[in-house]
Amino acid sequence: TVTAGTFSCWKITYYDSALDTTQTMWWSDEVKTMVKSTDADGKTISELQSYSVN
Repeated sequence: TVTAGTFSCWKITYYDSALDTTQTMWWSDEVKTMVKSTDADGKTISELQSYSVN
């Protein structure tokens, strides 16, 4: 659940060797974008704020 709503997501965790950090992102097939990402400490980096269907 994010500000934009609740979506079924894939949780993807990856290590960025250039930055020496691990990040986790949640990808939603429903909205076809990343809805949230966090750093290794669980701090939110970005979060989908709104979503609409045109």
